[in-house]
Amino acid sequence: MSDNVLVGIIIFLFCAIVIISNILRVNWNRLYCTRGLAILVRRAALTSPQANTLDFHRLQSLFPSSKVQNALVFKQLDPNRVAFRGKASGRRTGEFMRGLIHFDPARQQVVVKGYLNVTECLGCLIVIYLLSFLIHAWAVPLVCVPVGADYFMQVKRYGIVAQKAAELVATLPQPVER
Repeated sequence: MSDNVLVGIIIFLFCAIVIISNILRVNWNRLYCTRGLAILVRRAALTSPQANTLDFHRLQSLFPSSKVQNALVFKQLDPNRVAFRGKASGRRTGEFMRGLIHFDPARQQVVVKGYLNVTECLGCLIVIYLLSFLIHAWAVPLVCVPVGADYFMQVKRYGIVAQKAAELVATLPQPVER
C-alpha cells in the first residue's frame, strides 16, 4: 500500500469521525452525552438532604461566554442527569471535554464527569504532527502549552459546575405533600 493511499484513508476516517461526532453532539444524543472516556470526575456533597431534582436553567445562567471560554449550554436528559457542553461560537471551534451532571439523591451528591471530545484531540494531534515535520520539533510546545492551559481551565470550570449544581439542588423549593 502506498503512502498516498494510507494518508487518504486516514483523512477519510478523520472526516467521518468529525461528521458523526458533530451530528451526535448537535442532536444531544443520549449515548454520546453519557458515555465516553471520562478524563475528569468531580463530586460535590449536597447540603440539603431533602433535595430531589436539579434546576439546570438556573445553572446555565451562571456560565455565560467570556473572552477566554464559551458559554455552557445544558440539556436535561432525565430527572437526575443533565448534559452540557461549550456553546459553539466564532471565537473557538470546540472544547476538549463535554460534561454530564448526575444528581445522586441516594448518596446526596452531585457528580460531574468530563468526557474527552475525540475530534478536538485528533485535530490537535494532527497539528502537532504537521508542526513537527513542517517547522521543527521545537514548535510542538506552541500547540501543547495552549492545549494544556485550556484543559486545566476546563477542569477548574467543571469543578465550579459541580459545586454550583450542588448548591442549586439544595435551594430548590420542595413539593408540598398532601
